[in-house]
Amino acid sequence: MQTLQQLRVKHALEKVEIFEKEYKAKAAKILSRTAELPYMIRCNGLAQAAAFYKSKAKSNNDADGYGLVYKALEHWLCEHQKIFGDKAKDLVESITQHNMQIYFAASAEAEEYTYHLKTIAKAYL
Repeated sequence: MQTLQQLRVKHALEKVEIFEKEYKAKAAKILSRTAELPYMIRCNGLAQAAAFYKSKAKSNNDADGYGLVYKALEHWLCEHQKIFGDKAKDLVESITQHNMQIYFAASAEAEEYTYHLKTIAKAYL
């Protein structure tokens, strides 16, 4: 049995390995996005950070890696951890449909996960 910490690292590593193999041309931009996200969550909140990353991904066809990093976080919170329940698929939508207790839990988990994502991206990209 693995600890939650180990599961976070494993998931982040899997995502970074995909970034490394499939998006080499965007590696520097993805590295920047992974470095910015934990700070953005802490300063602006999970909802604002997630909405910003999602909007940036749509506005430039994800040329800067915002969508890849957003999808990694969304997958961790919505599909792997199921913080918002079994049916949650969209992170921003899920945030708006739940109470503050769940939002705070999701924010804390997002901070922990994005720290690992940033650290592993720094090592691999």
